[in-house]
Amino acid sequence: MARMRPGVRTPTDAARWLVGAAKAVDRGVLFPTPGRTAPRPAPLGSDDPWPTLGPAARLLHEYRTIVRSTHRVAIPGLTEPISLLQVSDAHLRWPGRHLDALCDALSTASADAVLLTGDTVTGGWRHAVADQLLDALPPTRFGTFSVTGNWERIYDAPLATWWQHLASRGVRVLDNAHVDLGPLLLAGVDDLCAGDCDPAAALDGAPTGR
Repeated sequence: MARMRPGVRTPTDAARWLVGAAKAVDRGVLFPTPGRTAPRPAPLGSDDPWPTLGPAARLLHEYRTIVRSTHRVAIPGLTEPISLLQVSDAHLRWPGRHLDALCDALSTASADAVLLTGDTVTGGWRHAVADQLLDALPPTRFGTFSVTGNWERIYDAPLATWWQHLASRGVRVLDNAHVDLGPLLLAGVDDLCAGDCDPAAALDGAPTGR
């Protein structure tokens, strides 16, 4: 039997997706209430925070704008400063100006570790497009890590191909897993909406008091 790839491909699919999205919003899984408000500055300060927009405007804004922000957070027990570069919601599929602009923005960044926090690619992505992004990431002290977003799952990246490509480029997937970086314990979880988010599994076997 042929396997149908998930996604919105017909008017019926679109209607089903909208109904499901409405239910997810009502349950607070999609666009949860805390996420509908502008973010507060980090404890030690933030630069260029996310613009104050409603959910619909933010969704449209996400596809055509690159938002850069810096947040400073104090972590108890951390004895040295560590810089983490988080890249989220790139939604890469084809080459173009958006990808070029994103890579230009990353070319001036520096970090001890890079975190790809979901929705990096979507269905139909090309290896050359993913490589353009990965090549633009700065060299790091600890490496590059990734978690899976709802777009990689719902729109069938397909996941096995995406994970294999990340592994071939030295990127470690931390879906419900952790890694000890020495001065910092880094844990990641699967997507809350479309995946199997399990914080307990992410920290299973991790040293205590870190």
